[in-house]
Amino acid sequence: MSNHAPRSGPLRAARSCYDHPAGRLGTALARAAVQRGWVLEEGDSWRLADDAAAQVSQALGLDVHLDTASRRPDLRQCLDWTEHRPHLAGKLGAAVLDALLAAGWVARTPGSRVLAVTALGAERLRHSGIQGVAVDASGCEADNLCFSGGVSVTVAAAEEWGDLVERAAREGWTGVTALAGLAGTVADAVTGNFAAYGQQVADVVWSVRTWDRAERTQRTFAMADCGFRSGGSRFAAGEGERRYDIVEVAFLFRAGTITAPLDDPALTRLLDVAPGERVPLPRVREAVLGASG
Repeated sequence: MSNHAPRSGPLRAARSCYDHPAGRLGTALARAAVQRGWVLEEGDSWRLADDAAAQVSQALGLDVHLDTASRRPDLRQCLDWTEHRPHLAGKLGAAVLDALLAAGWVARTPGSRVLAVTALGAERLRHSGIQGVAVDASGCEADNLCFSGGVSVTVAAAEEWGDLVERAAREGWTGVTALAGLAGTVADAVTGNFAAYGQQVADVVWSVRTWDRAERTQRTFAMADCGFRSGGSRFAAGEGERRYDIVEVAFLFRAGTITAPLDDPALTRLLDVAPGERVPLPRVREAVLGASG
């Protein structure tokens, strides 16, 4: 077995570590617990606030109860294997995982420690401010053997598409700024393969993680298996009931502060530039928003 932690995928996204949540989900919960005062930092140690369980229950809308009969610590730090920062363990960590499972926000994957975040869970976690966007820019490092200059951005399905485009323009992720004027969530954008001014969502999708309603498990589709077409994808309902709920989308952007040479006539007219010119990403977003508003 490799000792190297995965950079992406279901095991890194959410998994159980003994009886508590780990991975990006686990560390996001721990970060929120500290920031919101459910967990108090004392030097390098953590301790629970007096009413921590009640605060967590109220903030997340979950039923979190510590096992008072257990002799284990109320709280301890557990260093996360993939994220290299602590997540919640002890009675609180176990209680949170039990509550997530009971509420249907996550489901166990048979034969694995992977926790599948359901569509309900993705929406509630976003609404609670727990999870949203994770960025891995290691593809830009000189000694990395993956896609040169690539920035991997993993986004919860319920995030607003416009917010992602705004961040792409600000941080230098190319390929989507011309899609700024389209309303909906990231799941909507992928399902409908949003397209405008010569750009389409399919061009920057790396993979799509879903909840399979029929099999009641998670399933991840590589870009080539997403069935992208003009105005749609395999995730659209079609004539029957929708089978897959999108939970998380991994995008692969090429890093850069300006566009590729522009060749879409409508976009060059909108920007008042000649074909083949390159312009800053924020300028494209602002022009498209102005035209759609």
